[in-house]
Amino acid sequence: MFLIILTAFILTSCTESVYEVVLKDLNGQSVSLGRFKNGKLVVYVWSGTCAGHAEDLKKLTRITPNLKGRVKLVSVAIMMDTEEVREILRKNGIVPNYPVLSDPDGELAKKVTILFLPATMVFNKEGIPEASYPGLPEDLISLVSPHK
Repeated sequence: MFLIILTAFILTSCTESVYEVVLKDLNGQSVSLGRFKNGKLVVYVWSGTCAGHAEDLKKLTRITPNLKGRVKLVSVAIMMDTEEVREILRKNGIVPNYPVLSDPDGELAKKVTILFLPATMVFNKEGIPEASYPGLPEDLISLVSPHK
């Protein structure tokens, strides 16, 4: 119960838009999260040292087609450079069908509080956090349904 209250407080106290954050794509090019505006955004945040991130990234590849039209999905590798991210994807045989961005300087964490790693965060159309979950929720598709 305390964690739920703490999470609600932290999420509601974050009023800056995540759409101001600029990260790097797998080619090292700058990408603003603002390009994913105008709808819900799901951000899967991970690091190379997180347990379970490779399986989560593979699962995201499988479920991404079911998310189309509901939300936009982005994966963010925090405190990792582009080369490290590409190496992890290659080593684990992951060919993502969603944007994978690197955040070598922790820019995302400067805008929102990240309670878990890995974590799944849901942002509203203004880029304000609505929810945060540890890891990748089994029921992600229902959690981001338009009825929520």
